[in-house]
Order: sequence, then C-alpha cells, then structure tokens
Amino acid sequence: MQNQGLASCNRLTSPLCSSSFCGRRQFLKRALWAQHPGQRVSSRSPSHSCTRCLVATGGSDDEDDEPKQQHTPSSRNQSQPSASGLGLNPDLEQPVPTEQRPVNELAALRETWLYSWARLETPSYLSRLGAVWLGFFALVAGPIAFQTFDPSKQPAEWMMSGTLGALAVVAAAVVRIYLGWAYVGNRLLSAAVEYEETGWYDGQTFVKPPEVLARDRLLGAYEVKPILARLKTTLAGSTAALVLSAGLLVGLVQAGTDSDGIYGQFLCLQYCLASCSY
Repeated sequence: MQNQGLASCNRLTSPLCSSSFCGRRQFLKRALWAQHPGQRVSSRSPSHSCTRCLVATGGSDDEDDEPKQQHTPSSRNQSQPSASGLGLNPDLEQPVPTEQRPVNELAALRETWLYSWARLETPSYLSRLGAVWLGFFALVAGPIAFQTFDPSKQPAEWMMSGTLGALAVVAAAVVRIYLGWAYVGNRLLSAAVEYEETGWYDGQTFVKPPEVLARDRLLGAYEVKPILARLKTTLAGSTAALVLSAGLLVGLVQAGTDSDGIYGQFLCLQYCLASCSY
C-alpha cells in the first residue's frame, strides 16, 4: 500500500517520470513556490536529474522556474524607442534627411527661442509679448514719437503714436511664430512631404508609410493645431489694438487741427515767436 501511494503521488506531481526522488523534488518545488510566489525557487541537482525529465523539458529539469528573457541586438533596438521617431523605426523615413523630417522639425520648434513661446502657459506667453512691446516702446517707438509729439504738451498723441509702433512689432513677431508652426503643421498632416537630398536642385517627394502618417497626424492634431488657434487669437487681438490705436491717434490729431488745417497751432506760434526774436 505504501508503494502504491508513493507511485500515485509521483504520477500526480511529476507526470514525466515515475522516479520517486524526481516526484518528491518537483512536489517540494511547487510547495515552496506557492509559499514564496515572488522568489525564484530552484532545486536543480545535476547528480539527481532524471534523464526522461531532462529530455522532455528540453534539457532542463526546472520547468517551474521563470522563463528567461533572451535579449538579442534586434530586440534591444526595438525595445528602445528612437528619440527622433518617437518609438517608430527610423528606417521608415530613411530617404528623408534627419533634419527635414517633420517630427524633427517639430522638435526643433520646441527648442527654438522665439517659436517656443507658443508652447508656454498663457501668463508666461502674454508676459513675453508684453516685454517685447514695452522694450520696443521704450527704446525705439517712444523716442521716434517724441520727434513729432511733445509728451509734456501732447501726452495722448505721443502715447498713441508710440503704442502704434510697438504693437506693429508685436504683431510681426506673432506672424513669424505663426508661419513657422503652420509650416511644420502642414508637413505633419500631409501624406507626402517634399525634401532636398543635397540642395534645391534635387528635390524629391516622400510618401509616408501608414505608421509615420498616423504618428505625424496625431502630433499635428493634438499639439500644433491648439498652438495655431492661440496664435490666431493673438493676431486678432493685436490687429484690433492696432486699428484702435490708429483711430485714436487720427482722432486726436484732427481734434488739435484748426480751421486752416494746421495741427498744433500753439507749437507753430511758439516757433514763429522764436524765429522773430532772432
């Protein structure tokens, strides 16, 4: 009876052979693995390995051990995403030079000093544009307006004239940022892109594979389009401010013009008195 029970235990625990030692060893391994599931349990003993178990398990009697992950050079290359391709195989875009690929052009925009302003938070974005307006007004537009309007006698005209010039510079900067992002956005959303192999005289057209097209359109839809919408809003606001400033300046000049069409009669009278004194 004892031998029959042992044989039945061996058949349950190690169906590959009827060796009592091999069966007890596999039973012990399963028990230890159940108590410590996160640890690797091995009871391999070369001197007590069963030949039938080794042949059936492919040369290893440790069938309950965790499978070993084999790393080949190709698998390592596939597991490490490409920085430029965002996880795709860079060979998919091999004909296009690296710097002319839309995804790399987008990365360059993110790091460029002027174009990166469009990705900032709204307070930081508006503060940068405000700094451009203030700097140009203080250094260029204000002194130029001073040559026409005296701030002590015509402060409103001087302020509107300087504001008009500074706003024109801000609008030009926003237009430049918009054109850069719109160019890259169009190349991301397009199914085919043009590139130059060595110069302008050997232009080619590259049709994107489905994987590259899906990635580029995802970037264009969720990153570039919101930025373009913000820049359009900024352009609309700066254009409205330009029109308002120009209208106020024209109104102030007309209000200071007499019936003879002479603006600034007091300044003309002062100039005449100064000339007569000589």
